[in-house]
Amino acid sequence: MYKKPFLFSASMLQDYQDCQRRFELKYVLKQTWPSIPMAPIQEYELHMLRGRQFHFLIHQYFAGIPPAKIKSAVNDDTLLKWFNLFLSHFNKFPFKDIHSEIRLSANLGNHTIVAIYDLVAQLKSGQIEIYDWKTSLHKPNPDIYLSKMQSSIYPYVLMENLKFLFPNVDTNQFQKISMIYWFPEFPNAAVCMDYEDVNHTENSELLTALLDQIEEKITGSQFPMTLDKNLCKFCQFRSLCNRGIHAGSYQKKEIDHIESEIFIDLDALPPIDADI
Repeated sequence: MYKKPFLFSASMLQDYQDCQRRFELKYVLKQTWPSIPMAPIQEYELHMLRGRQFHFLIHQYFAGIPPAKIKSAVNDDTLLKWFNLFLSHFNKFPFKDIHSEIRLSANLGNHTIVAIYDLVAQLKSGQIEIYDWKTSLHKPNPDIYLSKMQSSIYPYVLMENLKFLFPNVDTNQFQKISMIYWFPEFPNAAVCMDYEDVNHTENSELLTALLDQIEEKITGSQFPMTLDKNLCKFCQFRSLCNRGIHAGSYQKKEIDHIESEIFIDLDALPPIDADI
């Protein structure tokens, strides 16, 4: 049963964008269904575990723990490779102020959007940047990542909290926020975007309209299934919707267009506090 207030996240709105029926099943009806999202399940779960551990390693690094001490606790060659690539890429960045694994929220009309950031940083130049660590095994397609709900929601929520995080920023003179998706498997193929005031105004209107549409559907309209049946291969509800019983392979190139949300969806998780 749907109860207000409803806290929206980028992953929830991505579900709605991909398949309204999946959104309804997961968040409105809270339907449980035992299907696995991807196969082979053991490799998929290992990849998810590595992704969480990688985020935790970086969080430790920005908390001030020496890299040598962090690496001494790692016994996974892939994870160690990723962390070494991160160090070689980021250890000389001119960060002035940083916030790692931080949760922020913003109001849009009667709605609230929540986002968890891997890293929000202010450079010595004053530039504000959002970093999101993506452990995809496929070389990123920039158009795909920039079209995701995360690319709209994360800059929006940060812009609404800018003065809270960085009191020294003059919001009247502020120009833009940059968002960077960074991939340890492809350290030189980061996907970047700039978010300016004009984007913020347009984004606010579009997101408000989307959230109003969802609320209207919740009160009585139908949530149709996606027309893209390829998405169903990686959805736990595929058999419930009579869209197949076998999970798609997370290793195949065919899932490039959804990998940004489905591999490591930390947007809906609390900050990492597990041990390596």
